[in-house]
Amino acid sequence: MYSRILLSLLLTALSISVPPAHAQNVVAASPLARYPGFGHNARRDELQYRREHSSREQLISRCMQAAGFRYTPVAPVVQIPQDRERGQSRTVTEAIDPNERYARTLDGAERTVYNLTLYGVPDPNDPRAGALWNPRSSTGGGCWGEALRALPGVYAARSALASVYVELRRSIQGDERVTAAEQRWGDCMRDRGFRYSSPRELSSSQDTDAVLSTLTPELQRLYRAALAASPACITESRLQLAVIAVRSEREAEFVLVHKALLDQHLERLRR
Repeated sequence: MYSRILLSLLLTALSISVPPAHAQNVVAASPLARYPGFGHNARRDELQYRREHSSREQLISRCMQAAGFRYTPVAPVVQIPQDRERGQSRTVTEAIDPNERYARTLDGAERTVYNLTLYGVPDPNDPRAGALWNPRSSTGGGCWGEALRALPGVYAARSALASVYVELRRSIQGDERVTAAEQRWGDCMRDRGFRYSSPRELSSSQDTDAVLSTLTPELQRLYRAALAASPACITESRLQLAVIAVRSEREAEFVLVHKALLDQHLERLRR
């Protein structure tokens, strides 16, 4: 559904590792940690998002009912962890959204009106981006857009600053202190018989069930052995500490530049 496409834009995954528990106090020194939605307290952010999602669904339901349509509030989509314990993949069949089921009972003209009322566009599954509502727009979007504007939510500031925030994260990876630590990590891994340039390369090379299932049992064993060796090399190379230090510096600069927007975001969440 269109709403899930928009949600994926708001929750774009970034590739810097989350620090281990013993380093959390160092990360908390970043001034960005006081602003929800930027990954410093992922569990808090997720709980906040779930509360907001529930409230938005109620707003959407009332809006649709006022327009003469039925709308059932639904829970947020939860990604079910895949089973890698035995190198097996699980196919998770997602239940059909009750609102999608309802929309399928409408004839062509009625469904178009339904989509316009709910999403502000005739077809929320149109592959052309230009035919879809822009979630950063201050108007439109039907009942869904109204609910999002009424409760922009915990990830709103991160979404508004998406491009510069992505650049911030990339700058962390490109910092010479981090690249030097990654080189030490690679040397440590090679001493243990594994050839990877960084933990990102290790985790992205084969860490999907689709790829793992194509490997022989021996290659799967070697890959898991590399994953098991990585934490010790992260400690030995002081890679995590380098990432934390650079991240705190970059985020302090980020807050300094965007403080007005971030403070507005924080005040809105407090209200």
